[in-house]
Amino acid sequence: MSLTITQADTELAARGFDHITSARRLSVLNWKLSEAADMFAWPFYVDEKSNSGGGAISFPWTMTGYREVLSIEQDNGGQINWLDWRDGRRRRYSDSTSSGPVRFAWVEPAVDDMRLHVWPIPTTVVTLTAAQIPTALSGSNPIPGPEQFADAVIDAAAAVFYKEDGNPAMGQTYEQMSAAKLGMLIKRYQNTQSAGAQRMPQNRIDEAWTGEW
Repeated sequence: MSLTITQADTELAARGFDHITSARRLSVLNWKLSEAADMFAWPFYVDEKSNSGGGAISFPWTMTGYREVLSIEQDNGGQINWLDWRDGRRRRYSDSTSSGPVRFAWVEPAVDDMRLHVWPIPTTVVTLTAAQIPTALSGSNPIPGPEQFADAVIDAAAAVFYKEDGNPAMGQTYEQMSAAKLGMLIKRYQNTQSAGAQRMPQNRIDEAWTGEW
C-alpha cells in the first residue's frame, strides 16, 4: 500500500528537512509527483470512459483533467485513424452532420483546454482510454500506485532540498535514486502490459502513441 501525502511529508521532514515548512515540502512533493506521472502511462493514472452508459461522454470531449488520449476504439471493431487537428477541422467544417461508425479522431487545441473530436457523429459505442493529470494532494490523500512510486517521489523532493541546502552532490544522488526506482517500475509495467502483444502501427510517422503497444 502506498503512503498518504502527509506520511510522505513526515518522512521528508525526518530526512533532515524539518527546518523547511510543511507547505513548502508539500508543494515540492506535488511538483515531483506531477513530473513522475508525466513520464509514463501509469495504470493507476489511466481512466477508461465511453459515450454509452453511466457517466457517458459526448463529442467533442473536453480533456479537462487528462493529459492525453492513449487509445480510442468502437464496438463494431472498425479502425479509427488519427488526423492532424487541422485536417480534422477542415473535415468537420465541410461535413458536420454525417453520422455512422467513427472513421477519424483528432485532438484540437482550444483556449485553456484540449478537445477530442471524432468524425462522423458516432452511431457506435466509442471507448477511450486517457491518462489523468494528477491533482494536488493534501492530508490523508494517498499517493497513487505502489510504495516504490511514492518512494521515488520522496527521493526527487529530497534532491531539491539537498541542492537548496548547498549539497548538490547529495542532491544528484537522490535524483539518480528516484530515476532508478521509476525506471524499474516502468520496465515492470511495460513487460506486463505488452506481454504477447504486437507493436501498434502508427497512423502518422511524426506522431507516436505514448503506450507504444
